[in-house]
Amino acid sequence: MTEPLDPRDALLQSHTPAIMVPRYGQLPKMDKPGHRYLVAEDGLWIEVLRPWLHAVVPWSHTAIALPFGKVEKRIAYAFEAEDLSRICRLFLLDAGLAMPNECAAWGVYDERSERLELRPLLADSASPGGVSFQRPRLAEHEHLAVDLHSHGAIDAFFSPTDDEDDEGEVKISVVAGTINQEPTLATRLCLLGEFIE
Repeated sequence: MTEPLDPRDALLQSHTPAIMVPRYGQLPKMDKPGHRYLVAEDGLWIEVLRPWLHAVVPWSHTAIALPFGKVEKRIAYAFEAEDLSRICRLFLLDAGLAMPNECAAWGVYDERSERLELRPLLADSASPGGVSFQRPRLAEHEHLAVDLHSHGAIDAFFSPTDDEDDEGEVKISVVAGTINQEPTLATRLCLLGEFIE
């Protein structure tokens, strides 16, 4: 006789299921935003669906083929690369005004208008070595898609603090550096602890 599933496990598995990828049939599509783990022939993958993003990326590789189907890597955005470039250009103007201090902003995706808009963030404190702010409340149809902050006069790179801030989030992270000279950008997609440069 099978033991009943602990209600806590049932809740966890309903929110983040692990799906065995069919070897011969079709993998069912995700029908609502969230994420799930895919056990495929070559290991564990993660699939993430947001109103602005659909990503399927490898999570952990196995050298021994498993008896499941194959999965293809996919990263698709609901907005164009030019939309991201536009908000980065606007952010660089704000970062120049904030010099020598750091500043921060969000790229917010509005699923009603299907547009990505820059939303400057009000700093609680800002210095050449850091910026802190309260996370703003978004409307139900708005979603954090891009998290931007500047490094003032130093190079653009992801610090250990940035790694900690980005862990567990789904967003594009952008750091702008050398604002007083030729600005540089470092970007990556953050998928619940997986960073894709």
